[in-house]
Amino acid sequence: MKHADLGSRKVVLVIDDEHAVRGLVAAILSGFGVDTILANDVTSGLALLKTTRFDLVITDINLGRESGMEVLRYLHTRGEAPPAIAMSGAWTPEDRAEARRLPGVSIVDKPFTLMGFCALLRGILETPAPATESAKAPTATVLVVDDDSAVANLIADILASEGFEAVTAPSAREGFRLAGKREFDLMILDVVMPGEDGLSLLGRLRQLGLVEGIPVLFVTADSTAQNLERARALGAAGMLSKPFDLDRLVAAVKTLLGDRSSAVPKQPAPVQAEGDLGSVPVSQLCRLIDLSGRSVVASLVRGPDAGELVFDRRGLVSARLVRSGVDAAFGDGAFLEMARWSEGRFSLTSVEADRPPNVDHPVESLLRSARGREGGSPKDN
Repeated sequence: MKHADLGSRKVVLVIDDEHAVRGLVAAILSGFGVDTILANDVTSGLALLKTTRFDLVITDINLGRESGMEVLRYLHTRGEAPPAIAMSGAWTPEDRAEARRLPGVSIVDKPFTLMGFCALLRGILETPAPATESAKAPTATVLVVDDDSAVANLIADILASEGFEAVTAPSAREGFRLAGKREFDLMILDVVMPGEDGLSLLGRLRQLGLVEGIPVLFVTADSTAQNLERARALGAAGMLSKPFDLDRLVAAVKTLLGDRSSAVPKQPAPVQAEGDLGSVPVSQLCRLIDLSGRSVVASLVRGPDAGELVFDRRGLVSARLVRSGVDAAFGDGAFLEMARWSEGRFSLTSVEADRPPNVDHPVESLLRSARGREGGSPKDN
């Protein structure tokens, strides 16, 4: 078996039957300085794996009549198999459970967030290969309780890439059962969940002495002053608002655990990607950036026209449209015009752009307005 003849750069295999997803993943990977080889089905993907050595394999699970689980099973039978990322928007419980049992496999739910996907790639592509075949023992064990499986699995995968073991629970009831069954070094709890909420769960654990000396961190989309006050009264170590920055979450976990991980805290990798607006429409691009919570400048070009969209942790803050070299629109109006673009190119750069805010509405509200103007779903949605 040979390594792809691409010099010293790492090589990633992407298997997905959706052209838009392949293009988006390739564009993101380009920002990590790696080379990407694309395949649109299991048969061609396995053929490449049998002749070429890759540093990472990213595969969709639902590939028409084929299943990406075949790729994961093949990797499992090989010695020195590369790490893999398994993606799906329709996981079956059996496939998810099997994928989780396979060593070196990270699970991603579609649609994924740009922030989460980039953080996962950093953990894989920027981590030196171990000197021996034996895996390092986890430095700490974290219980993650969240009824949103996508959030729970994302947190678990990111913590695993940092050397921690993460155990997930889909409800307060299951979290309570696990807390009484084994010892944890840290707990990450959602606040709003069906049935019992995270705050009530922490109260019960405190009464039974199951969290003595264990820091508890809340993550929630409902970080009201009342919930924050209740969390403090229960002795919680902190509360992060959803959507949260994963680098900030990892930093909080390391601080609460006394930085037991031997890994050096990573700086956010620059998002330097480019692609075709025909494959990744403006609406999808903006949603991914908006959910990421990162500072990103998206530069768009369509013929003689150009545009700039500036995002930070608050979301979209600035929009500018230039026609034939002359400023044509700013703010909401500029965004609504560019939201209809279905051809052209985009490039993303992770920078703190000093632009005065000129957008009055959040991305989702603007996209609804764009759909309303066209009497239905925009072509690029």
